[in-house]
Amino acid sequence: MKNIKTWDMFNEGKTMKASKSSDSDVKVEKFRETIENFLKNMKDAKVKTVGTDLEVNLEDVKVQVMFRKDYVGVKKVGEKAEEFKYDQLGKIKSEIKKHLK
Repeated sequence: MKNIKTWDMFNEGKTMKASKSSDSDVKVEKFRETIENFLKNMKDAKVKTVGTDLEVNLEDVKVQVMFRKDYVGVKKVGEKAEEFKYDQLGKIKSEIKKHLK
């Protein structure tokens, strides 16, 4: 087995590649697809696309995931959004789960 000398030698996933992309439209679209697939796997969650954003309804809770060129925002309707960078996919998923509990 070869020794891995630098982080760059790993085969990166599509969201990691998208976060490094200089084309912001590609970045937004890849992350939106990833988050949308994550939400579709959640039982009883209804996902609605509103422009470039996603709106998630689970029972009486409504969460909005906003995709902007420089950040992803997650918020319950009526509250202030938490902003995340495009290389923080795990934190974004955790924040969505936290709001939907």
